[in-house]
Amino acid sequence: MLEILKKKNIDNLFWAELGLAVFVSIGSLLIHITFLMHAGALWRDEVSCVNISQLPSLEKMWTAMQFDSPPPLLFFILRGWTGLGFGDSDIRLRTLGVIIGISLIGILWRNAWKMGYKIPLVSLVLIGLCPTFFIYGNTLRPYGIGVLLMIWMVYSIWEVVQTPVWNKTLKAGIASILAVNCVYYNWLIIFSVYFGALAVIVRNRSFKTIGALIIIGILTLASLSMHFIRLPQLMEMTRIWKKGTNMEQIINKYVEAVSASGSLMIWVWFFLFIFTLIYFTYYLFRDVKQKKHEKNDLMLFMGISTGVSVVCYLLFLANLSYNMESWYFMTIMGFLAISFEIALYGAFKDKKIARVIKFALTGIIAVWMFVIVWPQAQTRMTNIDLLSTKLEYSADKNDLIIVDNCWPSITFARYYSGKTPWMTIPEINDNRFYRMDLFENKMMEQRPLQNIINNIAMTLRSGNKVWMVGQFNYLKKGEVPGSLPSPPLIKSGWYSGPYHYIWSRQLSYFIQSNAKIIKEITIPVSGPVSKYEKLPLFLIKG
Repeated sequence: MLEILKKKNIDNLFWAELGLAVFVSIGSLLIHITFLMHAGALWRDEVSCVNISQLPSLEKMWTAMQFDSPPPLLFFILRGWTGLGFGDSDIRLRTLGVIIGISLIGILWRNAWKMGYKIPLVSLVLIGLCPTFFIYGNTLRPYGIGVLLMIWMVYSIWEVVQTPVWNKTLKAGIASILAVNCVYYNWLIIFSVYFGALAVIVRNRSFKTIGALIIIGILTLASLSMHFIRLPQLMEMTRIWKKGTNMEQIINKYVEAVSASGSLMIWVWFFLFIFTLIYFTYYLFRDVKQKKHEKNDLMLFMGISTGVSVVCYLLFLANLSYNMESWYFMTIMGFLAISFEIALYGAFKDKKIARVIKFALTGIIAVWMFVIVWPQAQTRMTNIDLLSTKLEYSADKNDLIIVDNCWPSITFARYYSGKTPWMTIPEINDNRFYRMDLFENKMMEQRPLQNIINNIAMTLRSGNKVWMVGQFNYLKKGEVPGSLPSPPLIKSGWYSGPYHYIWSRQLSYFIQSNAKIIKEITIPVSGPVSKYEKLPLFLIKG
């Protein structure tokens, strides 16, 4: 970057673009720090990862990894962070996530330098100011560091395509190993990037580069060998998450991910995607009469990689069949942002008027996005710690606490230290992480709530109170809660959703039939709370 700045022929527009990119970076930095100050307690996905990483031995950690979905890298990073003395409080743990989020800004700048487009203006706005990234990328899950490693992997492989020397091959191998061991979606990106690399190799007849790519591929696959062994077990364990997914659901959730910073961004991402598709298609099909040129190679490399990655990503999510979440799209969003940047640079590099328009529109969108997302940077990730504190001084030791459903109990178990006994719906005795195996056992039982109902009845009869953490599903007069047979169900197979729904209705029906008072308790909270773990608290008296 310093070499670029020393050039005398840099125009004033370059300095304006650089200044705007710096301001966007500073704005993104402020957002990350604000999130750190307001995110509060860890929510269940984070607690699960932290609990697994902090188990007494590596052997126990490795065994427990079957109860959560990320590949191994995140757990080793968290274990190392804890070993350095930073795992003893929420704020210290969250600092790791924010460091990763801020590092993502830095990798965008380095990627711009390495791939030749100098200033990552568009990608800084699309990634640095997007709530999907600064919220879920900063949490203690693998998505933020997964995008960071993916970007490093892409430009490292590009360097090998340009110059297949041993040191660059080694660096690309390390980047690839770390990336694929962080999130599964990076498997799709490296597969797509290999197609782009092969396209450049074939066009330029630089077949000696294939040897370097083979070495990178062998190293990457070797690093996944232990993971392939545990993958079938993980797939069977996670079948309770498989809801069945169609393309409409995938697209709707993708729209939610890109529109987290305002509905205008749906059209911004759509326009940039269409523009990039057209521009790369132009490079793919035109007759290249000139000699080998780095710019042409880069367009071919990214054009093929982008097309293959989008198709692979859609097919993977459709086959995954999980209930879609917006953070599933962070990897492809990060890759597309880089593709948009390269296409815009290639198209407008020598067109000053177009660059001015791009600069003006990007500046307006950046300011608009910052205003929109600033309140979201103050989002709390859970309110269960607040509910736990309330229960510690309000609930008597003879009362009973019910957490509906069992997954938020992972968070509740971390923060509740009162003397009142508590149970989950269904009754899961290990609340450290996602015990999907124990949940499946409950799905197989004929009356999984019977012990819980007996305890509620005994508590109410003795004149004590029942506290319910979770949504109360009121049934209309004469309505019955229903029941389900053991899985697999005809329509939903092993998916856990119908069982959560029926069990919650059965519990609510019993409470409505036996309680005289059902009152929601308001817990004050400043600022927004994440929809994924914002639970009500009910007081129930007989």
